[in-house]
Amino acid sequence: MQDGLYKVVFRTSLGTGGGVVVLREGRLCGGDSGLYFVGTYQVTGSHFTADLQIDRHTQEPGARPLFGISRLVVRLDGVGTGDEAVMRGTSPDAPGIEFEAVMTKLSD
Repeated sequence: MQDGLYKVVFRTSLGTGGGVVVLREGRLCGGDSGLYFVGTYQVTGSHFTADLQIDRHTQEPGARPLFGISRLVVRLDGVGTGDEAVMRGTSPDAPGIEFEAVMTKLSD
């Protein structure tokens, strides 16, 4: 995984979504139409880990949060190969809900 702009597609048992993520020197930030996320990441070989704080920036009518709540901490763990990473994660703020995400590089 290299620094850059990535698209992200994510899924929980409550639904799916997509957004963008910027990786830059161990910091991660991004969002979608209703939520933003900030945090840190680490790459060791092909292993990728990230710790994120997720929060709402805009209330969308009828939007259902993918974790059932809008403010939470998520820990991701996965494998990055070239311009893509596949990850899984959980949140202590939303027990029992697993998170899956795929990030694909768009630009440096």
